[in-house]
Amino acid sequence: EVCTVMVPEVQPGDWVLVHAGYAITRLDPAEAAETFEIIARTQQRSSEREEATDA
Repeated sequence: EVCTVMVPEVQPGDWVLVHAGYAITRLDPAEAAETFEIIARTQQRSSEREEATDA
């Protein structure tokens, strides 16, 4: 569940950036895709570091 009071123009299906349960900005589809890519790369690097530490 996300509170959208700070971004009143949000409609169902829109992409938003959420912090602490609050939508803080609306993202266009390209921004959302870029954000997902950054998160995926960060998670991959974190997993690689954990694997290297465990070895």
